[in-house]
Amino acid sequence: MAMKGLLKKQPEQIKEAQAVDQKKLLPNQWESSGYERVETPEGLYFKVTTHYPLDFEHGLVKFSELDKLLLQAKEKFPGHPLVPHDDKRVLFYDTETTGLKGVGVHIFLNGIIQRFPTHFQLDQYLLASPEFEVPFLKALPFQLADTIVTYNGKSFDIPQLEVRWTMNRKELPPFPTLFQVDLFHGSKRLWKGLQERYKLQDMEREQLAFVREEDMPGHLAPIIYMDALRSNTTENLDRVLEHNKWDLLSLVALYIRSLQHLLDQSEQSNSAIEINLAKWLKDIKLLPHSKELYEKVTERYERQDIPHAYYYLSLLKKREKEYEESFELMKIASDELQGIERLDALLYCAKILEHQLKDFNLATNYVLQAKAQLLTLTAVLTREKLADYLLDLKKRDARISRKIISRESADFDK
Repeated sequence: MAMKGLLKKQPEQIKEAQAVDQKKLLPNQWESSGYERVETPEGLYFKVTTHYPLDFEHGLVKFSELDKLLLQAKEKFPGHPLVPHDDKRVLFYDTETTGLKGVGVHIFLNGIIQRFPTHFQLDQYLLASPEFEVPFLKALPFQLADTIVTYNGKSFDIPQLEVRWTMNRKELPPFPTLFQVDLFHGSKRLWKGLQERYKLQDMEREQLAFVREEDMPGHLAPIIYMDALRSNTTENLDRVLEHNKWDLLSLVALYIRSLQHLLDQSEQSNSAIEINLAKWLKDIKLLPHSKELYEKVTERYERQDIPHAYYYLSLLKKREKEYEESFELMKIASDELQGIERLDALLYCAKILEHQLKDFNLATNYVLQAKAQLLTLTAVLTREKLADYLLDLKKRDARISRKIISRESADFDK
């Protein structure tokens, strides 16, 4: 209800508020609300700092776990997208902007959490007015090679920051090269198939057991900021800072939770998460780690619950030329998988039997099983895909038959 009046403002009114002489409307009264006014030679910005103890908990996640997990992850998984590439600082970053895209869009709030020896510190930098964008941007503590953890920051926050930096490049130093960890993409890999949506607040509820109360809708932030400049009050702007604070605290907690899964130290783990992680490791060429995790999955869970683990572990075994074991694993997968996945597993068994194990009779048996499976999928596959499978099976069947005849002829000649 406090923000109801803001929703009634028309775009013309908002533009009019922007057009007012900002020098006369600088929010001096913000200081009385706890907003620190920082004067610089280029102008001013406002800053709000909040401290959290090292053992702070957010959503049942202990922040004190962060350092230990980072050290272990750097040692065991160098090169993984979740892992910083060196010993530089790790900072958690989130922005609030006056819009979603366009040269005229400004960042008006930069929020950063970083760890200090005795505490975690949240610094929120507020743009005093668009004319003071240079001191606002200069206040960012980013240094060369820092690791910046964001949520969808690779697609939005960092590109937006780079745009604003470029617009003021004559008055700013070169933009530092940063190593980015984007938890939006990481979350979609780790929890694939377990959630319908992957917004940060969805991740809070599902993975952190944290639910926001009376949170300000994000789309109101630009209107509230403009109104705070016009009215010189922070009543609603405090809600924007609270929203940004929750985003950043959840970012730290979700990063800790993600590293726990990566290092196999999470009590919330299950077969689906572990298979997702093992596949992720395979996709980024960390094959020994992927193989190790797939093997753990096959030991921990019932085979009917984890057919995909057997499928991908079979592929890794074939890469290592362990053909018999690869076949046995794919045989289990073909028994448990359904639909097109079962068809592909049956064809894989036929291929490895034909080319590596030279068991042509058993290969024929798997071709027949694949044909039977294909018949159940005629209503699912496109006409082109169905034709491709039929042609493949026809050629494979003919080739295996020729090899059987050739072998029988050779045995007869002996």
